[in-house]
Amino acid sequence: VTFSGTTGRRVSVAIADVTMGTSTCCSVRVSVLRPDGKTLVAPLFVGTNGGFVDATTLPSTGTYTIFVDPQGASTGGVSLALGDVPPDATALLAVGAPATVATAVPGQNAAVTFTGTAGQRVSLELTEVTVGTSLCCSTKVSILRPDGRVLVAPVFVGTNGGFLDATTLPSAGTYTVLVDPQGAETGGVTLTLYDVPDDVAGSLVPGAAPASLSTMVPGQNAVFTFAGTSGRRVSAVVDDVTVGTSSCCGVRLSLLRS
Repeated sequence: VTFSGTTGRRVSVAIADVTMGTSTCCSVRVSVLRPDGKTLVAPLFVGTNGGFVDATTLPSTGTYTIFVDPQGASTGGVSLALGDVPPDATALLAVGAPATVATAVPGQNAAVTFTGTAGQRVSLELTEVTVGTSLCCSTKVSILRPDGRVLVAPVFVGTNGGFLDATTLPSAGTYTVLVDPQGAETGGVTLTLYDVPDDVAGSLVPGAAPASLSTMVPGQNAVFTFAGTSGRRVSAVVDDVTVGTSSCCGVRLSLLRS
């Protein structure tokens, strides 16, 4: 299947109505070829569930080819929709001020930027996610350094929202939160950036009165220390937990050596 393209144009390909074979994932391979016949997008497997070729920038003007290659003895049909992908949506983010960004075309991402300083600790809350319908996995969110390298590796987020835990910024500059809807999904997400202070600290004495600590900012932890001796056995009772609303999973505890 051929189409005319121009240098610098970004396109995506939605693949649907696949009747080749019976595999939901792997009965046909689809690739995109340059005007000179060289591969622009390497072959990807597609099945009856359909598939998606993410946004690709065309390197030259000419006639491109979408090559559909049924695997084995499979035969059948496929529907292709070529998307004209605009530049990524953008927004500015400041500590404590939620920002909403949305994509409108399959293959379009969103880039939300914020200014950070070396040594600053930040966390990121993701709410009001309308990208797709999955509760957990319709978009991936990552944080990029000012030089474009990955600071926080991509994490999956769905309509339940998500959270990127406290991260220390390595240098001053403009950081980018990359919101990457998966497949042909589009929609919006609200991001809230927090300036995370040092972890709160307290001390315990084995066998003595309980001690309590509270965190105030999402991403902040609490640290209790106690003096111990080699061979001593200790246990910990945890109660009066007001972290979150889950009856089982609002906080995680660990014991660290000195």
